[in-house]
Amino acid sequence: MEKLIRKPAALRDANILVANKQPVGVPAFPIFNKKQYDVANSWIKPYINVPIKQMAPFLRGIFKQSLYPEPAASTQSVYHALDPVVQAVFADRNANIAGLLAQANQVAQKAISDGN
Repeated sequence: MEKLIRKPAALRDANILVANKQPVGVPAFPIFNKKQYDVANSWIKPYINVPIKQMAPFLRGIFKQSLYPEPAASTQSVYHALDPVVQAVFADRNANIAGLLAQANQVAQKAISDGN
C-alpha cells in the first residue's frame, strides 16, 4: 500500500520491477480515489512499460464501479457457494447463469445465517 501513497515507495517498487523485467503501470482497480490513483501513477510515469492506451476502456470505467466489501461473515462459505457457478459458466455455454446465481445466493445466505 505504501507505493500508492508515498512517492519514494512508488519509485522503489517501479525500479525493482524494471530491474526484474516485470510490468510497471498495469492498471488495477483503485483502492483510494481517482486523485490519489492519478498522483501515484504520475510518480511512476517514466517507468511505465505496458501499453496503457490499449487499456483505455478499463481506465475509463474503473472509477464508475462500486466497491463492495467481502461479506462480514462466512466469507469462505460464500465463495464456495459461487464455485459451481463459475465452473458451469466455463463448462456450459447454455448455463442458466441467473438460476445458478440464485441457487448460490440461497446457499450463501444460509451459511451466513447459520454462522458457517
